[in-house]
Amino acid sequence: MALRTRIGSALLAAALCGPGIILTNPGTADAQTWYSRASRADIVRADREIRRAYLDILGREPDASGLASYRRHMLSEGWSAQDVRQALRRSDERRASGYGYNSRYVRRAGNYGAYGFADNIVRQAYRDVLRREPDAAGMHDYGLRVTRDGWSLDDVERALRNSPEYRNRFGRY
Repeated sequence: MALRTRIGSALLAAALCGPGIILTNPGTADAQTWYSRASRADIVRADREIRRAYLDILGREPDASGLASYRRHMLSEGWSAQDVRQALRRSDERRASGYGYNSRYVRRAGNYGAYGFADNIVRQAYRDVLRREPDAAGMHDYGLRVTRDGWSLDDVERALRNSPEYRNRFGRY
């Protein structure tokens, strides 16, 4: 009976999450509760933010246990994407890997994030908001904000919309 319930719960959670979502073992009551409360859109949104944070900060895709752990924090404990980024920046893996602005790879290659993901964020924000490519100073300054302060695409876009250049070209935000 207990095995049938556990399998049934796992199938229900998989059906709610859909394909491509990595699930933890919903063997505990807590895990079952947070899966049942979260909508599929919430789970997909959390997974997307976690993947972005892993790529930006650690330069890799999240492993199954890390994805499940941070998903649980976001869905059941109310963590924001910023909280996940802060936890990853403080992780032992981050310290050991040397990713970030102070790493030799970043300074030598001119990238302001793991494998240039911060560059992509800054470039996309400039294109979307100011409709132009970023200049060197903007790429550097906002690249540092992305890697050191954990800024997301939304944060960079918000800052650009509050810039004098945006107000002069497009009016008030």
